[in-house]
Amino acid sequence: MDFILERGFLGTNAPFFIDFSIIISIVLPIIMGSAIFLAKREFIKAHIIIQFTIFVVATLILALDIFSLINADLNLTNTLISYIYMVYILIFYIVWYRIIYFAIEDSKRRALPGLYSKMHKKSGIVIAILAILNIVIGAVFYYLNFIY
Repeated sequence: MDFILERGFLGTNAPFFIDFSIIISIVLPIIMGSAIFLAKREFIKAHIIIQFTIFVVATLILALDIFSLINADLNLTNTLISYIYMVYILIFYIVWYRIIYFAIEDSKRRALPGLYSKMHKKSGIVIAILAILNIVIGAVFYYLNFIY
């Protein structure tokens, strides 16, 4: 697991785990958009599998990042943006978890798809916007701490 703390592959001073997380955060909205596209085409099972899978994978990567941040000796130059980004990530995962949790509960009650579909769609739009904002805030964090 030492490779996680070694220099990353994007050519900056960032560790491997931060470079990997940046790439995942860029790919995440694309995969989410694909899952939403499948839901619009009424491939609900595929939508559920993809959304749940990317949530689990992203959560595992977040856990790896937290573990790595604790063990890494990083000298972050801009701590304010680092704390803002960490709080944002926490909010992002809480919102995403709640959407998945309520989607599962509503499906058990046979209210999704159906009765709560409009609310689920609005929630999906919110999480998609948050995922895109994650790219922007993550890029600012990366630039200020490892490039600038």
